[in-house]
Amino acid sequence: HVCKAEIVAKQDTLVAGLPIIPLVLNQVQPGAAKGVAFLCADGTRIQAGTVVAVLNCRTTTLLKSERVMLNYICRLSGIANLTQTYVQALAGSKTVLLDTRKTAPGLRYPEKYAVLAGGGRNHRKNLTQMLKNLAYNRRLEPVSHQDKRCPIKWMGIRDCFHIDLALLYAACSLPIVST
Repeated sequence: HVCKAEIVAKQDTLVAGLPIIPLVLNQVQPGAAKGVAFLCADGTRIQAGTVVAVLNCRTTTLLKSERVMLNYICRLSGIANLTQTYVQALAGSKTVLLDTRKTAPGLRYPEKYAVLAGGGRNHRKNLTQMLKNLAYNRRLEPVSHQDKRCPIKWMGIRDCFHIDLALLYAACSLPIVST
């Protein structure tokens, strides 16, 4: 039995994670992704009630895959929304918001993708990149805007306290990156 389903936004949101839908469907039933029609693109801000995608597939395939698809879309859209909030807070400053390598197990690349959808930038993908660029990946303590001796002025952001501190530094036009 074939059914039609719609993925509808429950609230205003920035959409991220749509490419995962066909991947999940094809894992459950090879070729099921042919019945997917996207009605908006990743990185698009939509209003509550907007239909994001229409799925035409076997009922059993939909029932087996719906929770996985929705969990991914909700998680990645949440990351994209939070990233966009911080990017907007930093607008007008020299500060660039970078993501971290510290992600949920197995979700590094989808979560980095969501950061990009939210307007952030990717830092490094793995420890190999850190070793290649060791000279540029030193952790520095926050430095005073008045301190002219240090040419690099940045800080690591590891928790919510550091986000507030980063916003304060942004107000002083100091470049800040997340490590």
